[in-house]
Amino acid sequence: MKGRVVFVRELRMTSPAAANAVGPPWRSWRRRLLAPAALVVAGAVGLVVYSEATAPNPFPPSRSTVIGTWQSHSGAVLTLRPDGTFVAARLPADFGGFPAGALPRSGSGQWHVGPVPAEPPGVIFNFSKRLWVELLVERLGSAVVMYYDTSDPDEGASGQYQFMKVR
Repeated sequence: MKGRVVFVRELRMTSPAAANAVGPPWRSWRRRLLAPAALVVAGAVGLVVYSEATAPNPFPPSRSTVIGTWQSHSGAVLTLRPDGTFVAARLPADFGGFPAGALPRSGSGQWHVGPVPAEPPGVIFNFSKRLWVELLVERLGSAVVMYYDTSDPDEGASGQYQFMKVR
């Protein structure tokens, strides 16, 4: 009889709200997994957004996008003027992927935006009628860069010689 009294007392001490809060056992493990699962999903979405924002994004440039002064990490400078002329200074010996000495290290000429066969549109620099280089243009995060590939194009920015717009 004593065991029966204890049982009755336990039922009376437990309120209906407390009994409903516990609920079936499957609810408790679902609650414990919900927060970590939401964090994993949020992290995955954030990673995709970040990688898309920082991934190279080639685009067809406009004249107004490329007019100005561009500088490389090694100090090479390209100045593109609105009249379609350019001035180049301190270019690398293998500028544009040509063998060393094939193009001048400094010089001037005409530039225009346009495609080269088998390439997306870029900026074409004509040093003379026979010497020209095309630099491709892409967005890298919020920056715009002109570049040529120095190795395998699949390497992205690490395989490029890049110019950043400085003004």
